[in-house]
Amino acid sequence: MSRNCQLKYARDAKRFAERCGFGNVSVGYLRRHPVLRGVINGKPIRVVIPGTPGDQRGRQNLYAGLRRLAREARP
Repeated sequence: MSRNCQLKYARDAKRFAERCGFGNVSVGYLRRHPVLRGVINGKPIRVVIPGTPGDQRGRQNLYAGLRRLAREARP
């Protein structure tokens, strides 16, 4: 996956995380993989986005993981 495609994928994930209730969401890099960093209910969260998803459901699995983190962080 090219760097531009990774950035588009990371920007989409950032918007989705903000809709799920994450605050202070930023996109960075951890070696070759994009990383979402944010805060939800005072807990810092870091999610590594796969640089080359191995299957067709990579994006759906990422979004499901973000929803799960948001749900678990609720009081």
